Amino acid sequence: MTEYVVTRWYRAPELLLNSSEYTASIDVWSVGCIFMELIDRKPLFPGRDHVHQLRLLMEVR
Repeated sequence: MTEYVVTRWYRAPELLLNSSEYTASIDVWSVGCIFMELIDRKPLFPGRDHVHQLRLLMEVR
């Protein structure tokens, strides 16, 4: 599998956690983030870096 995929803001949690195996579900996650951005007119998880991105995802309730 490709080592670096998907722009950070739309990257699925399994990719942020360095999973070496992933499926098409990462694309579903990305599309969901993009749809939410279209609705809300701002990025859902605008992480500044890898660690900040994970923190934003973990804060979701």
